[in-house]
Amino acid sequence: MSIYRQQNATDLMANTGETKAQPIRNPAHAFFNINSIDRYASASNPTSQFALVDLSYNLLNANPASNFNMSLQRNLLSGYFHRLTVSDANLQWNIPTINSQNYIFPMSTKLGDTTATAVIAIPGGYYTYQELAVKLQDLIRTAFAPALADLTVTWSAIVGAGGGTNQFCFVFATQTDEEIWFEKQFPQSPIPERLPGTNDGQALRAMYKFYTMIGITSAWIGESQASSGIATTPSYPTLIYTSYIDIISSKLSQFMRVKDSETSFQADTSVITRIYLTNQGSITYPSSSTIGSLTTGTQDLSTGAISTTTVNAFDDFPVGSRPFILNYTPSTPKNINWNPGQAIIDFDIRVVDEFGDTLPWSQYTPTGVGTGYFTEFFEFQLTVLASES
Repeated sequence: MSIYRQQNATDLMANTGETKAQPIRNPAHAFFNINSIDRYASASNPTSQFALVDLSYNLLNANPASNFNMSLQRNLLSGYFHRLTVSDANLQWNIPTINSQNYIFPMSTKLGDTTATAVIAIPGGYYTYQELAVKLQDLIRTAFAPALADLTVTWSAIVGAGGGTNQFCFVFATQTDEEIWFEKQFPQSPIPERLPGTNDGQALRAMYKFYTMIGITSAWIGESQASSGIATTPSYPTLIYTSYIDIISSKLSQFMRVKDSETSFQADTSVITRIYLTNQGSITYPSSSTIGSLTTGTQDLSTGAISTTTVNAFDDFPVGSRPFILNYTPSTPKNINWNPGQAIIDFDIRVVDEFGDTLPWSQYTPTGVGTGYFTEFFEFQLTVLASES
């Protein structure tokens, strides 16, 4: 009898014609905008947007965009939202082609029974492929003088395996009987050529990053090469030392049950977004190269004849050879779970390269009394969508 009454009651509720409750409004969304320059905001410096102009280089160096905490003693975002989504990223990349992360490498040469090894430290700065080839040639010749006076380093096309299509790469060659090769260990410790304030381990990682950037693989390391030279194949060279950056925040990801993971040595991480620096998004060079190609003209003053030359701006300034601005809208943005009863009152930011190392920050180089310049810095902005749904 009790089962019969329960079934009737269920049927009665199913046939009453009652409708489910309808929401009175659609879920709301809010922007949570993160600007790395806001880390300078304080009561004494409320106009953080002008921090790069207002503040001394000592304070700028003490607050890198690659590792900071943000707390303004107020709620940064309030509301009953359930998730955060990074919808846009904007990056101002001012880290030179050669920087504190990839500036050094050891090389050896052999002539007859005489073997010599030298450590090459490359001056930091922006380089095109051709500019870097010239600089490497000068540095290697100087380090081994006079033994490698005929060494050449060129950015050249070589014929692929089986006579296939040409591939551009760096080619290191000598014209006599000297053999040359790259080393994977430094000849002595401590390394005199390493940057002040760094250790041998950091110099070793900088060496690996340099090899990775210009396309040198294990095939060309530790083995003497014929005088015809070393070609940096099969890994295609680039002019930017990391192919992507990860922006990490433990606090903004504190309510996530699913953690990110790397296939390398890093275990669980809290990546907000990953930004690939090549072949993604919209890259803008702060120069005339944004028009794609340039036409230059010269006039012979004696005859009045005008000759024009069209150059491809991308070939002249490939990605990484000059500062650039990258705007990126993720096609698959990450949804970060959030506790709707918790406001965002502070957060932490860490920016790492593809090797898991924190990105380099500014170094002040004095050029005289009260004068100098910065290298190796970047800023970024994120548009984060907070949603009730």
